[in-house]
Amino acid sequence: MKNELDGGEAILEAFRKLHIDYVISSPGSEWPPLWEALARQKIGGNSGPTYMDCGHETLAVGVALGYAQMTGKMQAVLLHAGSGLLQGAMGLQGARAHEIPMLVMSGESLSYGELAGFDPGNQWYRNLGVVGGPQRLIDSVVKWANQAPSPETLYQSVVRAGEMAKRIPAGP
Repeated sequence: MKNELDGGEAILEAFRKLHIDYVISSPGSEWPPLWEALARQKIGGNSGPTYMDCGHETLAVGVALGYAQMTGKMQAVLLHAGSGLLQGAMGLQGARAHEIPMLVMSGESLSYGELAGFDPGNQWYRNLGVVGGPQRLIDSVVKWANQAPSPETLYQSVVRAGEMAKRIPAGP
């Protein structure tokens, strides 16, 4: 077995570095590596954020917003690619207007099945329809929207997004 982090472990480690208490999400099919990393964290008794399952993206954003307002601590929100970002957009606009920090992530495939041995699953066809990538759906209601350009830079991309969210004026 190789001794390297997969994408889920890289994201979870970035959340730890950012002192995220909760990963708030309406669970989606694009996050299996993170679900597995959270399960390994729990089984291993390791410290890190707690997963909070929400029934809808609007609720997930609202919970993160309220928690940050009450504690002053930014939380992570995972939204479905495309439609989940649009569902959460109203709450994200409110968080930006009220300068509430929030780390928002949405799944996306960097490959569409052309790599040998890698199948991105059925989500690839949905993301092909979002010209410029899913981040374009919310770039006007958040401080910064960007794509993690490669698996190798995923950890640092998540940390950077969290640092940007905390900077004055704070916002998602």
